[in-house]
Amino acid sequence: MVKTAKNLMEKAEESGSDADLAMLVYRSTPIRPGQLSPAELLSKRNYRVLLPIHEYLQPSLEKSR
Repeated sequence: MVKTAKNLMEKAEESGSDADLAMLVYRSTPIRPGQLSPAELLSKRNYRVLLPIHEYLQPSLEKSR
């Protein structure tokens, strides 16, 4: 996990992007289609990110548990 976060921050820095925004997008991305993201599992709320998501990929809290 540390290696993934470090690589993500390095790529954001190289491209001139915001590293905090990159981490937010990474944490709010579902691990598998139809499941909640790690951030949503932790705080039980939806996060607004810049990534589009199809309706059929909308996660269900009951299925994720």
